[in-house]
Amino acid sequence: MDTLALKNELAGLLELPESKLDDSLLLEPLATWDSLTKVTLLGMLNDQFGLTLHPEILDQLKTLGELFDAVADTLAEPA
Repeated sequence: MDTLALKNELAGLLELPESKLDDSLLLEPLATWDSLTKVTLLGMLNDQFGLTLHPEILDQLKTLGELFDAVADTLAEPA
């Protein structure tokens, strides 16, 4: 997966510059980390990267690094 493309998409969804997107970024305090963003993220991951992430995972994430880990874990799962 192209992590730069993922970061670019996340920057747009979260309405933040890419330079602010590091692993320690807390998601919950962001006004843009809401249910609509989560649904949009799931659709984007599926459409652009062919990745199906379980929706309940997004509610458990605390940081952007945890999101990247969840994506990596999903990619590592056997098909």
